[in-house]
Amino acid sequence: MKTLPHSIEHENYILGCIFEAPQSIDVSTRLITTDDFYSEQHRLIYQAILDIHSEGIQLTIMNVVVKLRKENNIEKVGGIKYLYLLKSERTLETTIEYSCVFILELSKKRKLIDLCQNTLNESYEYDTNIFQILEDINSKSTDILKVNVAKEKTFESQNIKAIRTITERKPNSINGISSSLRSVNEFYNGYKKGKVYVIAARPGMGKGIHMVSEFLHMAHEGHGVIVFSIEMPEQEVFERIISNSLMIDNYKLQTNSLTQEERDLVMNFSNKSLPNLIIDDKAEVDLFYIQNKIKHSKAIFKKIGIEKDIIVFIDYLNILELESNDKKRTREQEIARATKKLKSMSKSEEVALCLYAQLNRAVETRGGDKKPCLADLKDSGAIEQDADVVTFLHRPEYYGFTEDANGNSTVGKIELIHAKNRGGKLGVGVSTFLPQYYRIINERSETYIEPTEVNSTNNFKIPI
Repeated sequence: MKTLPHSIEHENYILGCIFEAPQSIDVSTRLITTDDFYSEQHRLIYQAILDIHSEGIQLTIMNVVVKLRKENNIEKVGGIKYLYLLKSERTLETTIEYSCVFILELSKKRKLIDLCQNTLNESYEYDTNIFQILEDINSKSTDILKVNVAKEKTFESQNIKAIRTITERKPNSINGISSSLRSVNEFYNGYKKGKVYVIAARPGMGKGIHMVSEFLHMAHEGHGVIVFSIEMPEQEVFERIISNSLMIDNYKLQTNSLTQEERDLVMNFSNKSLPNLIIDDKAEVDLFYIQNKIKHSKAIFKKIGIEKDIIVFIDYLNILELESNDKKRTREQEIARATKKLKSMSKSEEVALCLYAQLNRAVETRGGDKKPCLADLKDSGAIEQDADVVTFLHRPEYYGFTEDANGNSTVGKIELIHAKNRGGKLGVGVSTFLPQYYRIINERSETYIEPTEVNSTNNFKIPI
């Protein structure tokens, strides 16, 4: 007979966290109940902890021991020694939030197995009422789906918190994760946790170069950075990092045609350490994998003392492994489901999420300056709908345009067209494009162009 789903390790970890840091109980009580523990020992210990907490007694191991002794349960849980072991032997590299969610999922699986087993047994009986069985299934499965919800917040408490946040900000400061590009900071006020930023372009426009420039800047600023490089293998990513960091032509790295000075710089770069930058080049990645990787990475960041906001880069949406159990779903529907889940993930995991996407071929066949618009997002209009911000990368020089409408040179330039910004400004930023160094850099003449009109295809009419 199969063992019911459970994890003693994660149960140990939760109890150990509470003993080590009593304030952790605020997290556990929000997510789980005593019944979610598989081990009878752990159920007794956790219930004693809850009783002490509700009585306003200081949460210490000795007070838990006193409570367990009063109820004749101290020997059932393994004695005082076991409680101290829980505190000292927390071997998992995770967070209490993750462990609580994990054992909650296992608890619901056990309840589902029990429901299915009872339903199966009852269905074999000839004298049972089928409609009663179906009603029980509906009622009990609804109960299994229920999760603990956070306490209701009043308008007054939320209002005071919002005002405090506003007044405590430094004047004219960026209140999100700072970008390496001024136009991004100007228009977005930095990347903010809980939001999805879509960076879209046709091939050859510089999506990968943009990503490397941004994540290196943020890692150097001390933020936790997680990169899912689904398209580029690890070796290629690190060659770009080295090229960007040392300003060495990437072609020289690929062909090993370095000068002695450059070779020394590369060798010295082996001493570089960025523990707050995690790069995952797994080729077949789905949303479940991404969320679990984020949770694991957050635990690592916490362990090494990273306190700044976390940002996640995914390169890129259109080659993600999508759910395909329902063969009736179109690619567009699958992408729509993925973007909704990614939006939800950015909020639940409290991370900023930078998602790279491909534009369709309509840009290539369009006349004029070939600037992209929101309708060009490949596979789904849901990308535009679910994204908080959409930015297009566009290089006029790529299409043979060497001057803009004002006569300014576009040679070696890249435009960041900020086409959607929920609650913010729209416009265009111009930066210098250095593909040989995998860099996009600011320049003094960078301009911010406010669109005076957005037409039906979301193309900007820029004032001349």
